Amino acid sequence: EVTFVVDHLLLNDFGSGEATFDRWHEGILALAQCPNCFAKLGAIEQWGVEDPQPFLRAALRAFGFDRCMFDGNWFVPAAVGRAYGATVRDVRAAVDAEGATREEVK
Repeated sequence: EVTFVVDHLLLNDFGSGEATFDRWHEGILALAQCPNCFAKLGAIEQWGVEDPQPFLRAALRAFGFDRCMFDGNWFVPAAVGRAYGATVRDVRAAVDAEGATREEVK
């Protein structure tokens, strides 16, 4: 069995096209049905969205805490002028808002 990782939640340059949250969400829900598919939360600065929380929270609900991982592209935020800590705070806020326990945040 092959493991697949949904990189950056498929959101790079999301805000620059005609994509919608609903269409993206349908795709994420379909991918989450595959038990060998995992989601990588990160590269938020490349998504082109004003508020990443709806996307992060939807992915956490779809995949569950056990199939999501943090993406630590530390050099990308620096290249585009976003603080690395902002990505950490965004992901942590979504995890907390979805009610993750200490055990679930590994």
